[in-house]
Amino acid sequence: MADSGQLLESEVPAPTLAGNVAEPGMPRPTAGDLIPRVSSLRIRTDSLNTDVTDIGIEVYVLSLAERTVKLERQSVKTMLDTLAAAGLSWTLMSRVLHVSIPAIRKWRLGETASPANRHAIAELAALLEMLDEQFMIADPAMWLEIPLAGTSRTVADIVAAGRLDLVFGYIVGWIPSPQHLLDQFTPEWREELANRKYETYLAPDGGLAIRRRGDG
Repeated sequence: MADSGQLLESEVPAPTLAGNVAEPGMPRPTAGDLIPRVSSLRIRTDSLNTDVTDIGIEVYVLSLAERTVKLERQSVKTMLDTLAAAGLSWTLMSRVLHVSIPAIRKWRLGETASPANRHAIAELAALLEMLDEQFMIADPAMWLEIPLAGTSRTVADIVAAGRLDLVFGYIVGWIPSPQHLLDQFTPEWREELANRKYETYLAPDGGLAIRRRGDG
């Protein structure tokens, strides 16, 4: 048992700047005295922010899973009709669900989908519910297709890749911009965008040259 005169480690107060303020009559701390404390506080704060973000995203992922389980009770045709009514095109459904458009047509006509496809359809329907009801996004289907940071990539591409953690982080602002979102999803996007802005062409001297697209 620990000595009653000693504090347990969990009882040791966290470092604060206030703890460095000199008592009356004591010399004031120097900048050099405070720098280690500032560094310690910054590390603790960054760690707490990361924990809060991770737990918050996990809450949204679990909420999506709960909605998905409820929607799986519906028929595949009903879920697909709901997605279509929400504005999702068959092309978008095909891309996000990784199935062909003819397969979607068959399911809407009543053919049976595999358990894995049924789950994917329910999850997509649950996501649209959350975008509309929980995050108050007007026209979720259109929002999924908005190009990010001037690229051809969209949130729908991130959903299709299964990175719903990034989607939720972006929605609530923990990922602060489309650029930051793309940095985490596909770091090479900046190079790809730069390459799209320029093209090669045959110069008057017969050699290849580079110009900005549309300038020719």
